[in-house]
Amino acid sequence: MNTLPIDRKTGIPCPDCGTLIPVTISDLLGPSGNFTCSNCGRKLSLMRRESAQALNELQKVQAAWRNLDKKSHVNL
Repeated sequence: MNTLPIDRKTGIPCPDCGTLIPVTISDLLGPSGNFTCSNCGRKLSLMRRESAQALNELQKVQAAWRNLDKKSHVNL
């Protein structure tokens, strides 16, 4: 199975050093919500309550990509 765009590495720039902290949609929707900069060690925590609307939209994107991925495979 191909890697879905929702699982491709993107990131958040570290507010201290600017290094890209790798984060996927799956990471954001996962249980942890904690991310650490590999360069300077800065820890970031997702504010779930304040981000609830955005996280809800990300869940819709994730579901749509998974549905598309399932439909794009042909079983012979």
